[in-house]
Amino acid sequence: MPLLVVPLAAEHIGALTLDEFDRLVSCKRVLFEDPSHPLLARLRDIGVEAGAFDDEPDANRHGWGLVADPRSTRVIDLARSGAEVTSQVATPPDSLTAAHGAHVLRESAAALSNAVLVMSRLRGEDGCPWDREQTHESLEVHLLEEAHEVIEAIDTGKTGAELAEELGDLLLQVLFHARLADQDGRFDISSVADGLVAKLVRRHPHVFGDAVVDGSGEVIANWERIKREERRPSS
Repeated sequence: MPLLVVPLAAEHIGALTLDEFDRLVSCKRVLFEDPSHPLLARLRDIGVEAGAFDDEPDANRHGWGLVADPRSTRVIDLARSGAEVTSQVATPPDSLTAAHGAHVLRESAAALSNAVLVMSRLRGEDGCPWDREQTHESLEVHLLEEAHEVIEAIDTGKTGAELAEELGDLLLQVLFHARLADQDGRFDISSVADGLVAKLVRRHPHVFGDAVVDGSGEVIANWERIKREERRPSS
């Protein structure tokens, strides 16, 4: 296998998955961008050859590993050169996708999971009477209101904390509708996210496939063509 790259900040060592740890333990040598990373000492304690590096890591170095800062440009550069970038808390279509999202992956996975948990509690038997009374129809006005407030924040230049808050309110509506459907056995938030990912990959063949485009005009044309094909009744 090519070089195994594990994007992991020192402060997020607790988010390292068992599979990632096992794979690092099986490496012939594990390099570290940060020689003070606490994982380095732990690997050495169990007999893994680990340490800092002088030369740039070789993306095709079979059996070697690299623990890198998730925000390091080295992660993306190595993925482009053929290294395998782990993303154990998600299932990206390829290593380059994992590299581009490495800087936010572990934190966002935890944060979004917490939002799903809170929404589940609010709709549960031990939750909020108002939340439990809502339906898709009763939430329509709130969905429209939150979308308008996002647009207002953008139009008035409030694209910092204010926009983040408004986007959170809009995300709440998505979580709310998904939870309603989940309780009825129709679909859940993972179905929503999985469907979105599949659509984005399918409609971007110039990114995730072999298609070649010449500018955004061809991107839009391909998008509309694929969209029509998706909606065409099967025989």
